[in-house]
Amino acid sequence: MGKSNWEQMFLFNNDPNVNKLRNLYSTPSWFEVLGVDRIEALHSNFIAWFLGNTKLGLNQSENAMTRFIDVVIKQSKIQKVEGVDDDLINSVAARDIAIKDINIDKEVSYKDSKNNNRIDLIVTCDICVNNVDKELVLFIENKVGANETFNQKSDKFQTQVYFDQYHNDSYSNQIQLFVFLSPYDNAKCDCDDFIRITYKDLLMHVLVPTMKYVTISEHDRLFIMEYVRTLGAQVMNHQDLGFVIAITDNEKEAYSEIYKSYESLFLNAMAAKISERYGKSSIPTKNKWSAKLKEWELTFSDKPDKQLIAFWDSNSAFIKNTIDIAGPENKNELVNAINVILKDRSEFVVEYSGQRIRVNKSHLAAEIVRAYITLKALNENDSDKLKDFFRGIREPFIIEEVPCRSGNNRKIYDPVTLGPKTIWIPNNCWPAGGRQFRRLLKVANKVDGLTLE
Repeated sequence: MGKSNWEQMFLFNNDPNVNKLRNLYSTPSWFEVLGVDRIEALHSNFIAWFLGNTKLGLNQSENAMTRFIDVVIKQSKIQKVEGVDDDLINSVAARDIAIKDINIDKEVSYKDSKNNNRIDLIVTCDICVNNVDKELVLFIENKVGANETFNQKSDKFQTQVYFDQYHNDSYSNQIQLFVFLSPYDNAKCDCDDFIRITYKDLLMHVLVPTMKYVTISEHDRLFIMEYVRTLGAQVMNHQDLGFVIAITDNEKEAYSEIYKSYESLFLNAMAAKISERYGKSSIPTKNKWSAKLKEWELTFSDKPDKQLIAFWDSNSAFIKNTIDIAGPENKNELVNAINVILKDRSEFVVEYSGQRIRVNKSHLAAEIVRAYITLKALNENDSDKLKDFFRGIREPFIIEEVPCRSGNNRKIYDPVTLGPKTIWIPNNCWPAGGRQFRRLLKVANKVDGLTLE
């Protein structure tokens, strides 16, 4: 006989692996709180600080930069990238290299008749190898949640363009390394001269060992620790980009054990939440989710278990991360469904001129603008009056031209008519409780004849 829901929850709450990961991710990292943890520029900026900080090490031969070069060399051998300097390889392996000075340029622009590109990082080091002073230059292209882009003007992919631009073997005292950094083991990189490394390589062989150096300051150690947490599982439910950039092998093993032990509990809790969320929806919507649950061998219930719903509400972020890291073959489908049910679906009733209109949060701004236009009897000559009233809310709040003729981009705006004019209101930038959303509600309260529920 299988364990009851309560028994499974009791075991879950007392599971050593669960408690270990809960302690690690008990709160969001600093970067997740700021909403920048999956933004590529954040990671490039951190890497620039990290590699350029000469205090992150024991000496000129054992430091963060040496470890980074070590990882690049290791991957160059695995990938059989030719042309890596033999003296550099031997000196780094023996820690007989001296890194004397480091300079880092970010978002370096390169323009000519055929190209207009920006490589993420160029790291230049003055080094001493075999008692010979040389210059080491690392050209780093960083990708987080995106593929390598194709340059239409030059008819080449990014990495090939960068290699063609910067490669020069005529300087005998300069060593060049081209690096492609990505979260994924199977990331594609068009240019074979680029050495592919992953964020897991960076985490395991560079960041974690650097934190253990006794010589680094507590401030720097704490900053690196926060960044390491940023690479891992996200804590906040409202983030849709829930992919993990890199975690340690121990973490991955813990997540795998948890999923193996509590798979049925997690999936039944998800089914209960879906049943609660969509139980009173339209027949087509209800049928769609019922069919989806049946496909996953789960049941849509008209009376979902309240205990399972409460468990889901308390642990949804943890469940999502566990499925994402250690779930079954269809885990992407499950994660996408979780993102949908976690999405904020707050609804409001907008009442004006004898109308009661129910709208969700995303489209509330457009309906408030429509109400203001109606109540003030504005026409096409009053666009400045409209802008002045809503000034200070997500500028530019009102856009008088079609923002983009692409269907996908037009979906993120609501069209509102002002006489013969069409204005466009963004509908995708109103997080509940956010500053702009609070400002919107404050302005709406100033509109005579308009009420919100």
